[in-house]
Amino acid sequence: MIPHTFEADGIILRYGLRTILSGIYIKAQTGTITGLAGNNGCGKSSLMKIMFGTLEPESKSIRIDSRHTPYPYLQANAVNYLPQQQFLPPGKSVKSIFKDFNLHLPHFIETFGVEISPSQSAGSLHGSTARLVEIYALLQSPTMFTMLDEPFTHLSPLLVEKLLDYLQTVKPRKGIIITDHNFHYLKSIADELYLLHNGRLKHMGGMADIEAYSSLFEL
Repeated sequence: MIPHTFEADGIILRYGLRTILSGIYIKAQTGTITGLAGNNGCGKSSLMKIMFGTLEPESKSIRIDSRHTPYPYLQANAVNYLPQQQFLPPGKSVKSIFKDFNLHLPHFIETFGVEISPSQSAGSLHGSTARLVEIYALLQSPTMFTMLDEPFTHLSPLLVEKLLDYLQTVKPRKGIIITDHNFHYLKSIADELYLLHNGRLKHMGGMADIEAYSSLFEL
């Protein structure tokens, strides 16, 4: 099966006289995990929002399967996006949320080993559990691509390991794009790795390339 392809380039983002992003090119495919590394505040979230279509830069070119798609979030089953802030309605019950997203609660509990009751409200969930529900909902969706912005933040090392394992099971059926400032997590999971530094995006060609730039990461 020919993989679906997501490409973004020609991106320029400025705030006043400050250039945040310039000379960007990134490519992701279904069946792969694409990591976007960089320290906090370097522009990773802005780049993700541009790729999703909700942030309008000075210039951009976004393509899905070589077709110009300036606002991917408007195309059915194309892409979904995990922002850094939680999006679950706090007053809704777990049962209702899992029904709305067509999710299977026993599978979620088995996958992550967390205690969660169908009658609980989203607002009463522990922060890490709520984050996992959001990630699980997006990854279980039928979109070709899922973008995850800092998914490992606030998760314990054990939950991170469970999430890394789960990402590998999802990978064959969708393309996953992950940003994080934790270089070790990205390096362990990504099939393709990009580094965002000083507004420029560099594709990391192999371990020698990664080690040469490792001092730039927050470890």
